[in-house]
Amino acid sequence: MSEQLKFSDDELTAWLDGETEHTRADLIENAIESDPELRARVEHLSIDVDAMRGAFDALLTKAPAPPVFDRSQSMPKPANTWSGWRSAAAAVAIIAAGAIGYMSANTQDTSWRGYVAAYQALYINETLASIDRPNEALGEELSRISNAIAKSIDLPALQAVDELKYKRAQVLGFEGRPLIQLAFLTDKGDPVALCIIRTEDGAKMSTVLEEMEGMSSASWADENFEYLLIGSGDDALIKKAAKAFSSTI
Repeated sequence: MSEQLKFSDDELTAWLDGETEHTRADLIENAIESDPELRARVEHLSIDVDAMRGAFDALLTKAPAPPVFDRSQSMPKPANTWSGWRSAAAAVAIIAAGAIGYMSANTQDTSWRGYVAAYQALYINETLASIDRPNEALGEELSRISNAIAKSIDLPALQAVDELKYKRAQVLGFEGRPLIQLAFLTDKGDPVALCIIRTEDGAKMSTVLEEMEGMSSASWADENFEYLLIGSGDDALIKKAAKAFSSTI
């Protein structure tokens, strides 16, 4: 089945989120059962639940006491859940959305940078460490990412900083605008992300270094795009990488 049908990463991600129409979803499910390569792609596209759980355990130790609800009031019945892959993906998506909402509310930063910082705070080494793909596959992925944001990004530009190993790219979104995330691991194993979104006002901005969610970050903008490089706690590395990326990407 999978030799005749080709599924894009976007289509598989939509399937994981339960957004694929019924007939196409059945085709994907049947293909996954018989195609180990396709099954590996789906595993790669799904969120690392164990890594997310570890990140949330760390956040809960700092969280305020939960509110007390009136248990005399009836609670809504839980909706039917999906099975298999979509069930896990839906649960993680709900948890991630709640965490991002909680953190953004507490930091009072509702800009796209604030949401990115909250999301990046969930990343740990294990989120990216197992990803190891050849340059050809990385280049094909970057071609899709470039089309999504209408900006050419090539692999050599992302491999220009020796201390950062490029791992993967994915398309996110903020207020109707595509937002791409380019993920790296430092040579010490710390996750770092370069996120890019099309600007709304066309205003250029020189590089600004600051701490966000306990991580080092660098922000800058040209007439077309805004950039945020965030992760690790190494200010010198983030400054060096921002200088390199701002001149090559």
